[in-house]
Amino acid sequence: DITVAGGAVAWYEQAVGDEEHNVVALAAPPSGSAILYSGLHDHNGMVHTDLTVAPPRYPNANTNMTSSVAYAESNPLIVARVGGNKNYTAAAAPYGAYSSDGGNTWTTFANTPLPNSADGDGSIAVSADGSTLVWAPYDVAPVYSTDQGQTWTLCASAPSPSKKVVADHINTNMFYMSSMKYGSYP
Repeated sequence: DITVAGGAVAWYEQAVGDEEHNVVALAAPPSGSAILYSGLHDHNGMVHTDLTVAPPRYPNANTNMTSSVAYAESNPLIVARVGGNKNYTAAAAPYGAYSSDGGNTWTTFANTPLPNSADGDGSIAVSADGSTLVWAPYDVAPVYSTDQGQTWTLCASAPSPSKKVVADHINTNMFYMSSMKYGSYP
């Protein structure tokens, strides 16, 4: 009871060499070896195949945090993730990766659609069949790719900037966005 302490309370970190883990993204696919995909600040994130064991972190993809991870509902082995980097430079981009084997291996996006973004942070959605990725950075217009991040095209009618993008779990051509300015946007 800190009210009995009789003055100032001192707090001490008991774990030596351990930094906090701030979970910012979770996705639980309906099938496949992954039980959970996580996104963490400072430690990128992980593919969890056993919740009683600490898995290795995602390979880099030029990020030090994963702000969003998503899978294709009808093919959960297709997964994408995006994130940011405290030391952002356009040359160090693309700040995202794609997996077609449930996160066992990752392919870094070939380029970045975000030359004017402050850090590449934001959210990503994968269409129900895995054929389309939509990336909504927090500070620039959303973009989409139909070739696993090789090329990106501006989402012409989408609000900018968008706070969050999610894919419809059935209609492979439908995505939903929430705008920081206007609220929901189908």
